[in-house]
Amino acid sequence: MWEKSAGPTSIFGLQRGEFQKSPDCLVRGARRPGREVRVEALLRRKGGEKRMGKTNKASRIEQYRAMISGVQTNVGAKATIAIRGAATTQSGIVNALQGYIDAADAAATALAAYKEAIANQKTALATANGVYLGVKAYAQVQYGNQPTLLGEFGLAVPTRKEPTAATKATAVELRKATREARGTKGKVQKEPIHGTLPGTTPPAPSSPPATTTKS
Repeated sequence: MWEKSAGPTSIFGLQRGEFQKSPDCLVRGARRPGREVRVEALLRRKGGEKRMGKTNKASRIEQYRAMISGVQTNVGAKATIAIRGAATTQSGIVNALQGYIDAADAAATALAAYKEAIANQKTALATANGVYLGVKAYAQVQYGNQPTLLGEFGLAVPTRKEPTAATKATAVELRKATREARGTKGKVQKEPIHGTLPGTTPPAPSSPPATTTKS
Protein backbone atom coordinates (compact mmCIF):
# COMPACT_ATOMS: atom_id res chain seq x y z
CA MET A 1 0.00 0.00 0.00
CA TRP A 2 1.36 3.40 -1.00
CA GLU A 3 1.33 6.04 1.67
CA LYS A 4 2.41 9.65 1.92
CA SER A 5 5.41 10.37 4.03
CA ALA A 6 4.49 12.50 7.04
CA GLY A 7 7.96 12.42 8.53
CA PRO A 8 10.88 14.83 8.13
CA THR A 9 12.35 12.89 5.21
CA SER A 10 15.20 14.90 3.58
CA ILE A 11 16.68 13.43 0.40
CA PHE A 12 17.34 16.51 -1.74
CA GLY A 13 17.36 19.18 0.91
CA LEU A 14 13.54 19.00 1.40
CA GLN A 15 11.88 20.66 4.35
CA ARG A 16 9.42 18.89 6.66
CA GLY A 17 6.14 18.18 4.91
CA GLU A 18 7.41 18.68 1.31
CA PHE A 19 6.22 15.18 0.37
CA GLN A 20 2.79 15.89 1.76
CA LYS A 21 2.35 18.83 -0.62
CA SER A 22 2.89 16.72 -3.74
CA PRO A 23 0.31 13.95 -4.36
CA ASP A 24 2.53 12.42 -7.06
CA CYS A 25 5.52 12.03 -4.79
CA LEU A 26 4.94 8.91 -2.72
CA VAL A 27 7.14 6.80 -0.53
CA ARG A 28 6.52 3.11 -0.14
CA GLY A 29 7.59 1.77 3.23
CA ALA A 30 9.11 5.13 4.05
CA ARG A 31 12.94 5.04 4.25
CA ARG A 32 13.15 1.25 4.67
CA PRO A 33 15.90 -0.54 2.63
CA GLY A 34 14.77 -2.09 -0.63
CA ARG A 35 11.85 0.32 -1.16
CA GLU A 36 11.38 2.49 -4.26
CA VAL A 37 11.18 6.25 -3.90
CA ARG A 38 9.42 8.22 -6.67
CA VAL A 39 10.50 11.86 -6.72
CA GLU A 40 10.26 12.92 -10.37
CA ALA A 41 7.14 15.02 -9.82
CA LEU A 42 8.85 16.88 -7.01
CA LEU A 43 11.97 17.39 -9.12
CA ARG A 44 9.87 18.94 -11.88
CA ARG A 45 8.02 21.17 -9.41
CA LYS A 46 11.19 22.26 -7.63
CA GLY A 47 13.21 22.71 -10.83
CA GLY A 48 15.65 19.96 -9.88
CA GLU A 49 16.00 18.83 -13.48
CA LYS A 50 17.30 22.23 -14.57
CA ARG A 51 20.97 22.86 -15.06
CA MET A 52 22.91 24.46 -12.29
CA GLY A 53 23.49 28.15 -12.76
CA LYS A 54 26.87 29.77 -13.13
CA THR A 55 28.24 27.99 -10.08
CA ASN A 56 32.00 27.92 -9.84
CA LYS A 57 33.75 24.59 -9.75
CA ALA A 58 34.68 24.70 -6.07
CA SER A 59 31.08 25.41 -5.00
CA ARG A 60 29.76 22.69 -7.30
CA ILE A 61 32.15 20.15 -5.82
CA GLU A 62 31.10 21.09 -2.29
CA GLN A 63 27.44 20.72 -3.27
CA TYR A 64 28.09 17.30 -4.75
CA ARG A 65 30.01 16.15 -1.68
CA ALA A 66 27.18 17.30 0.59
CA MET A 67 24.69 15.48 -1.63
CA ILE A 68 26.75 12.28 -1.45
CA SER A 69 26.78 12.51 2.32
CA GLY A 70 23.03 13.08 2.44
CA VAL A 71 22.29 10.17 0.12
CA GLN A 72 24.54 7.78 2.02
CA THR A 73 22.89 8.79 5.30
CA ASN A 74 19.23 8.97 4.26
CA VAL A 75 18.81 6.59 1.30
CA GLY A 76 19.04 2.90 1.95
CA ALA A 77 21.75 0.91 0.23
CA LYS A 78 19.14 -1.08 -1.70
CA ALA A 79 16.65 1.76 -2.25
CA THR A 80 16.15 3.30 -5.68
CA ILE A 81 15.21 6.83 -6.71
CA ALA A 82 13.49 7.49 -10.05
CA ILE A 83 15.69 10.07 -11.81
CA ARG A 84 14.79 11.00 -15.37
CA GLY A 85 12.73 7.88 -15.77
CA ALA A 86 15.42 5.51 -14.51
CA ALA A 87 15.51 3.78 -11.12
CA THR A 88 18.84 4.86 -9.62
CA THR A 89 20.40 3.15 -6.64
CA GLN A 90 22.35 4.77 -3.86
CA SER A 91 25.63 3.55 -5.34
CA GLY A 92 24.63 4.87 -8.78
CA ILE A 93 23.97 8.31 -7.34
CA VAL A 94 27.23 8.34 -5.39
CA ASN A 95 29.26 7.09 -8.35
CA ALA A 96 27.82 9.77 -10.66
CA LEU A 97 28.52 12.63 -8.27
CA GLN A 98 31.90 11.32 -7.21
CA GLY A 99 32.75 10.76 -10.88
CA TYR A 100 32.50 14.48 -11.55
CA ILE A 101 34.56 15.32 -8.46
CA ASP A 102 37.32 12.94 -9.56
CA ALA A 103 37.23 14.26 -13.13
CA ALA A 104 37.40 17.86 -11.90
CA ASP A 105 40.39 17.04 -9.70
CA ALA A 106 42.13 15.32 -12.61
CA ALA A 107 41.39 18.30 -14.87
CA ALA A 108 42.83 20.72 -12.30
CA THR A 109 45.99 18.62 -12.04
CA ALA A 110 46.30 18.39 -15.82
CA LEU A 111 45.72 22.14 -16.21
CA ALA A 112 48.46 22.93 -13.71
CA ALA A 113 50.81 20.55 -15.52
CA TYR A 114 49.87 22.14 -18.85
CA LYS A 115 50.60 25.66 -17.60
CA GLU A 116 53.94 24.51 -16.24
CA ALA A 117 54.77 22.81 -19.55
CA ILE A 118 53.88 25.99 -21.50
CA ALA A 119 56.12 28.07 -19.23
CA ASN A 120 58.99 25.59 -19.72
CA GLN A 121 58.42 25.67 -23.48
CA LYS A 122 58.70 29.47 -23.59
CA THR A 123 61.93 29.39 -21.59
CA ALA A 124 63.41 26.67 -23.80
CA LEU A 125 62.36 28.57 -26.95
CA ALA A 126 64.14 31.74 -25.84
CA THR A 127 67.35 29.79 -25.20
CA ALA A 128 67.18 27.69 -28.37
CA ASN A 129 66.33 30.63 -30.62
CA GLY A 130 69.31 32.61 -29.36
CA VAL A 131 71.61 29.66 -30.13
CA TYR A 132 70.01 29.14 -33.56
CA LEU A 133 70.47 32.76 -34.61
CA GLY A 134 74.08 32.70 -33.43
CA VAL A 135 74.92 29.59 -35.47
CA LYS A 136 73.02 30.99 -38.47
CA ALA A 137 75.09 34.18 -38.41
CA TYR A 138 78.29 32.12 -38.11
CA ALA A 139 77.36 29.88 -41.04
CA GLN A 140 76.40 32.81 -43.27
CA VAL A 141 79.74 34.51 -42.59
CA GLN A 142 81.81 31.36 -43.07
CA TYR A 143 79.92 29.81 -46.00
CA GLY A 144 77.95 32.73 -47.42
CA ASN A 145 78.77 31.89 -51.05
CA GLN A 146 78.62 28.10 -50.73
CA PRO A 147 75.01 26.98 -51.00
CA THR A 148 75.89 23.31 -50.50
CA LEU A 149 77.50 23.92 -47.13
CA LEU A 150 74.77 26.33 -46.09
CA GLY A 151 72.21 23.70 -47.03
CA GLU A 152 73.78 21.34 -44.50
CA PHE A 153 72.80 23.87 -41.85
CA GLY A 154 69.30 24.11 -43.26
CA LEU A 155 70.07 27.55 -44.69
CA ALA A 156 70.03 29.10 -48.15
CA VAL A 157 72.22 31.75 -49.76
CA PRO A 158 70.56 35.12 -49.23
CA THR A 159 69.24 36.50 -52.51
CA ARG A 160 68.60 40.14 -53.31
CA LYS A 161 65.02 40.79 -54.26
CA GLU A 162 64.76 42.72 -57.52
CA PRO A 163 62.69 45.87 -56.98
CA THR A 164 59.63 46.36 -59.14
CA ALA A 165 59.29 49.15 -61.72
CA ALA A 166 56.97 51.04 -59.41
CA THR A 167 59.51 50.83 -56.58
CA LYS A 168 62.27 52.12 -58.85
CA ALA A 169 60.13 55.04 -60.05
CA THR A 170 59.29 55.95 -56.48
CA ALA A 171 62.98 55.88 -55.55
CA VAL A 172 63.86 58.26 -58.40
CA GLU A 173 61.18 60.73 -57.38
CA LEU A 174 62.30 60.48 -53.76
CA ARG A 175 65.94 61.21 -54.65
CA LYS A 176 64.87 64.20 -56.76
CA ALA A 177 62.73 65.61 -53.97
CA THR A 178 65.59 65.11 -51.49
CA ARG A 179 68.08 66.97 -53.72
CA GLU A 180 65.69 69.87 -54.12
CA ALA A 181 65.04 70.02 -50.40
CA ARG A 182 68.77 70.00 -49.61
CA GLY A 183 69.70 72.32 -52.47
CA THR A 184 72.31 69.90 -53.76
CA LYS A 185 73.45 69.94 -57.37
CA GLY A 186 74.72 67.38 -59.78
CA LYS A 187 77.89 67.53 -61.95
CA VAL A 188 76.18 69.42 -64.77
CA GLN A 189 74.71 72.04 -62.42
CA LYS A 190 78.07 72.47 -60.65
CA GLU A 191 80.09 72.96 -63.89
CA PRO A 192 79.37 76.70 -64.49
CA ILE A 193 79.96 77.57 -60.82
CA HIS A 194 83.49 78.83 -60.02
CA GLY A 195 85.08 80.57 -57.07
CA THR A 196 86.33 84.21 -57.26
CA LEU A 197 89.08 86.15 -55.48
CA PRO A 198 88.22 89.17 -53.36
CA GLY A 199 88.05 92.43 -55.42
CA THR A 200 87.58 90.71 -58.74
CA THR A 201 84.55 90.61 -60.90
CA PRO A 202 83.21 87.16 -61.43
CA PRO A 203 83.10 86.15 -65.07
CA ALA A 204 79.72 86.18 -66.72
CA PRO A 205 78.31 82.75 -67.22
CA SER A 206 78.78 81.50 -70.71
CA SER A 207 75.63 81.42 -72.77
CA PRO A 208 74.88 78.42 -74.87
CA PRO A 209 75.76 78.83 -78.55
CA ALA A 210 72.98 80.15 -80.75
CA THR A 211 71.47 77.71 -83.12
CA THR A 212 70.35 78.65 -86.61
CA THR A 213 67.60 77.04 -88.51
CA LYS A 214 67.71 76.52 -92.21
CA SER A 215 64.90 78.10 -94.14
